[in-house]
Amino acid sequence: MKYLAILIFIFLILLFCYIKYIVKRILKEINIKENKIIIYILTIILTICSINAFHISGIFLIYTFLISFVIDFIYMFLKNKINNKKIIKIYNLTVLPVFITIIIFIYGFINMRNIIKTEYTINTNKLNQDLKILFISDAHYGEVLNNKTFKKTINKINKEEYDIVILGGDITDEGTTAEEMNSVFNLISKINNKYGIYYVYGNHDKQNYSGNKKYETEQLNKVLKENNITILNDEFNIINENIVLIGRNDISQPRKELNEIITSDESKYMITIDHQPTEYNKNKELGIDLIISGHTHAGQLFPIGLLIDLFKTSEMSYGHKTIGNLNAIVSSGISGWGYPIRTSSHSEYVVINIKSNK
Repeated sequence: MKYLAILIFIFLILLFCYIKYIVKRILKEINIKENKIIIYILTIILTICSINAFHISGIFLIYTFLISFVIDFIYMFLKNKINNKKIIKIYNLTVLPVFITIIIFIYGFINMRNIIKTEYTINTNKLNQDLKILFISDAHYGEVLNNKTFKKTINKINKEEYDIVILGGDITDEGTTAEEMNSVFNLISKINNKYGIYYVYGNHDKQNYSGNKKYETEQLNKVLKENNITILNDEFNIINENIVLIGRNDISQPRKELNEIITSDESKYMITIDHQPTEYNKNKELGIDLIISGHTHAGQLFPIGLLIDLFKTSEMSYGHKTIGNLNAIVSSGISGWGYPIRTSSHSEYVVINIKSNK
């Protein structure tokens, strides 16, 4: 984390310098006499707006300046080889990065709402029959995902039959109203399943980051119970005698050690549901067969996913990997958080097919 802080500091300095360069170019292009005070005022304002990561305008400006930098970098190496006056004229248009950013944002807007099915297959000797799991996480319902889109997705999901439905947390968040919270779990309760729907808390479900909660945890738990959704909060549930579901409280909250919840049982197929992808080695040592998580959104906004992997802020940002006998799966989530766009990866629901080798 120390190196990440240093990198962010260097990035901010470089961003300030580059914005200053862009401001000077724009003023020159529109024939305004260069004035140091005006340049610094505009540079400071644009830098502050750019690092406002909690607003979409900040993300827009960051993308615009990064794209502008890439264009300048490419042009610097190719300018002696470029004789086409039209290309040079296009390059000199300081609005070009804005147009490219708009195109990226349009793609991101469409991509966020295009929910796809992602499927994984795992083999085991521990089960006498195949097992089909549906995994949904990070809906952040009401933020981007709405009733109409989710109903359409549920209809698509229900074209198949599932043995177990698992909800990996952050189904709701700080922006979700009590009515929306009721609505999303009512829709989820209609998913076809054989052995039930199981849920773990994410870091947003209880609206922990809000000073003005729209519902209390007791209301959330009541709605889950009314919709026959089983909460696994640092506890486990045995299904069909040989499948063990272990649900973890989110790591942002006080929670038990894994070995306090359950002891290893090599005769049973053991699945850990943990909102954030963490404690892989502990799960491996305890003989867990599968750990399923969400939380990362696979970065959502490029290049965050690359930074997650580079600085190991989570044990995995997306996908499926094996660590000894442990299978680990991380979903990008069925929707996104904070911004109505996804420029990295995709929105998804996950189907996990566990195939019996017996």
